[in-house]
Amino acid sequence: MNQTIDLKIYLADLTYTQQTIAADVIPQAIGGIASFTEKHLKLKHRIKLFKYPEKLITCLENDKPDIIGFSNYIWNFELSKKFCKVIKKIYPDTITVIGGPNFPIDENELKDFAVENKMFDFMILKEGELAFKNLVEKIHQKRNIKNKNVDNHNVDHKIITENERIKNLSDIPSPYSNKYLDEFFDGKLMPIIQTNRGCPFSCTFCVEGVKYYNKINLNDQKKVNNELNFIGKKMNKLSKNGTRNDLFIADSNFGMYKDDIKTCEEIRSVKQKYKWPDYINVATGKNQKERVLNAAKLLDGAMRLSGSVQSLDEEVLKNIKRSNISSNGLIELALEGNKSGANTYSEVILGLPGDTLEKHYNTVKLIVNAGFVNVYLFQLMILPGTELDTLETKNKFSMVIRYRILPRCYGHYKLKGHDILSAEVERVCIGNNTLPFKDYLEARKMHLAVTIFYNDSIFSSVKKFLQINQIELWDWIMVILNLMKTSNFKKIMRDFEKDTMQELWNNESELKKYSENKEIIGKFISGEIGNNLLFTYKTRAITEHCTSLCEIVLESTNKLLKKYKLYNLTNEKFIKECINFHKLSMMNIFKGREKTPQGHFSFNIKKFINKNFKNFKIKDIEFRKTKSISFVHNDNQKRILSNFEKIYGTSELGISRILSKIHTKKFYRVPSIKFKNSIVSYKNNYLISGLQN
Repeated sequence: MNQTIDLKIYLADLTYTQQTIAADVIPQAIGGIASFTEKHLKLKHRIKLFKYPEKLITCLENDKPDIIGFSNYIWNFELSKKFCKVIKKIYPDTITVIGGPNFPIDENELKDFAVENKMFDFMILKEGELAFKNLVEKIHQKRNIKNKNVDNHNVDHKIITENERIKNLSDIPSPYSNKYLDEFFDGKLMPIIQTNRGCPFSCTFCVEGVKYYNKINLNDQKKVNNELNFIGKKMNKLSKNGTRNDLFIADSNFGMYKDDIKTCEEIRSVKQKYKWPDYINVATGKNQKERVLNAAKLLDGAMRLSGSVQSLDEEVLKNIKRSNISSNGLIELALEGNKSGANTYSEVILGLPGDTLEKHYNTVKLIVNAGFVNVYLFQLMILPGTELDTLETKNKFSMVIRYRILPRCYGHYKLKGHDILSAEVERVCIGNNTLPFKDYLEARKMHLAVTIFYNDSIFSSVKKFLQINQIELWDWIMVILNLMKTSNFKKIMRDFEKDTMQELWNNESELKKYSENKEIIGKFISGEIGNNLLFTYKTRAITEHCTSLCEIVLESTNKLLKKYKLYNLTNEKFIKECINFHKLSMMNIFKGREKTPQGHFSFNIKKFINKNFKNFKIKDIEFRKTKSISFVHNDNQKRILSNFEKIYGTSELGISRILSKIHTKKFYRVPSIKFKNSIVSYKNNYLISGLQN
């Protein structure tokens, strides 16, 4: 289009900010929409992008946009909605647009949604670049398309559903290269790239499981490489000021395609030049095991390997349409990944159609015994835009839905004298025709045991000793779970169960009304209510109940050794030292780091953890003399910890956020031995000696 378009356009991918930055990624998606629109239309005014509500408020206080578009995700829909409501009051002629995946999939429900949310003039479903460009062009051509009085009779006019997908993602100019995203390199937000879009799988609980997304569309490798180098330069400058140093890759199955290997090679090159990224947040591929493993090896531990099985029960997998994903392959991925030292994790969802307590336990059992480093355990969220959200599916499996506030997603803002009180509500399945609520609660307690005692290799030497002696780790978890209910830990378990029940509401409208209150929003922001329970209780356990944790591990391990007739004084002494080793490793990680924990050891625990033994005997790792070992943080650990603490803080809430974001194992203190004229430290797998500097 050659004609100049004289429209002031805002695009906002809002996140909550008052407790912490809830969605802490650079707004690359709206950047792509802006750059695509700018490429095809001659705009008089450069499109303005917003992430933080505070900055949007400042601009709206002084300027009136002709068009304002908001992203629509589960974590910011209410916030976008509340802003649109106020904008319509102060600037009635401003055209409001909302777009993204967070819409009902049923046609009638979608129309009801449009009628209920009259503050949105237009709703763009699914991919937004081409649809938004076309909408801007139409608004320019016919300014009376503002459609102020939306009702049941013209609701079809506002819903834009027939969105053609962009086959070559390189047709979208990079919002990094054209400077749309420069202002968002503030040390708080994580850079994000996308090398491809779409997913070949049809999982009914996932937005990308619908047919619209089944074909994979790619970005040109040159564009990807240019973005990585552009970001690397920016992050290298920021890192000198002690900011975050990670990357988010938005692909649904990274590592599964040939081009992903090229991307990994480029990331490795970029890291050598710019010392970025330290960590990569990404969902790795569900098939093509060898290629995914190769990708992880190229990135040398910076990328976590995911084996997100969700369930390993054949009936459940059939119900959620995951038949074309190799569950056995995902388990093998963990085993191979662990050999190379990769940070492997698996995801399991409780409450899927056809799920039972026994099936859920069996899935977690197989994953734990396979040796995944972390097992992330979720409740089933019913997401708009998924097949699970259809009335037919919910009725078929008698799904029981409850409502709760999404952690970190709440805030109180003010725009031109108007209060914006907002909290995001998620829908959770807490039962179905095969899973009663009492079993849901029992499974949640097991989730807590796995999260605290198993994840992040918190007691890795104990786990390894059990495995060497052919004792299943799942048996260990079950003994721990029973001890948690009867030991000094029982109050924590009771509190967890109480909080689990109290966070669930029967009525969505009542919960929304409850959350539209300044005092209640204040309680959410302060962390008094509304937190992620698993990570909150894990934080509490590590920082306040470390001694109780160790007592439970010792008792549970000794019980199993006695059960399998392996208990003796030597084994008991070794296990005690293993537990003390881990206790000292995780002491004062976040608070009081200047204190250096010390302990006396008869065994080389670090060597035991890192070395593969063919025929292990405890005497093989016994010191000639008892060693006094200090546990310290190295300079790199101090740097990374400091960076994350600047972003999230050191409150219980901040620590729980850090634990949910990174591989905690990398923060465990490093053991070292000091003598009068020399220092001995653990390096590689063994104790080595060198002259003291």
